[in-house]
Amino acid sequence: RLFHSVMMVTLTVVCAVLFASLAPVDCLWHPYDAQKKYEPQCTNTEENFKLKTKLVSQENRDKWKLWPDLVSQKDLIEGETMYGFEEAMEAIWKHQHPEDCSKVKYIISGGFESGFGSEFHVIGTALALAMNMNRVFVMFPDGQNSLMDKMNSNNRFQVDIDFCRKQKKFSLECYYEPWSQCTIEDALKGSTLQELRTQGLHLFMKDLVEMKDAPAHAYI
Repeated sequence: RLFHSVMMVTLTVVCAVLFASLAPVDCLWHPYDAQKKYEPQCTNTEENFKLKTKLVSQENRDKWKLWPDLVSQKDLIEGETMYGFEEAMEAIWKHQHPEDCSKVKYIISGGFESGFGSEFHVIGTALALAMNMNRVFVMFPDGQNSLMDKMNSNNRFQVDIDFCRKQKKFSLECYYEPWSQCTIEDALKGSTLQELRTQGLHLFMKDLVEMKDAPAHAYI
């Protein structure tokens, strides 16, 4: 339940940020209010609002392998879901599943360097950053050997269990479907995390955002 709740919060924040970035200025909020005076380019009519709150299709639920309760019983009864949810999820899915993994750039997320809640916050922020920079987001599978040094944290209780050991995954990805069909090998392009560190490519998010021509694979 804890993992489910935190993941729902993370998805909600990521979807909201992405959808807001795609929406026309001043058009996102209260599109159901007929008294609002929108700009001419605004497309959020009452009909469009209904379209953007429609229930996520069964086809997409199966393709995205959503947590069962992300589409609640209330959603099924009312035929509606969170505003823009399906549109944002489609954008995330398309971005994270490129046709050719050898032709895209990456952001590689390392291991645990803070608490459990902070890790989800960082994952959500990193995904949004990757999409804004047109990079595929992947996680390094062995979080406890990923050169973490920001806080010298031993906060590994989340993955230091048999369930993750059997998968040989020591990052939160052991609980979820892969972020992409592209692998860590695709992202590293023959390099190692140690080599990225030597080349100065272990970057803080704020540094990566400010780089005009970031390398093909950057590690955060």
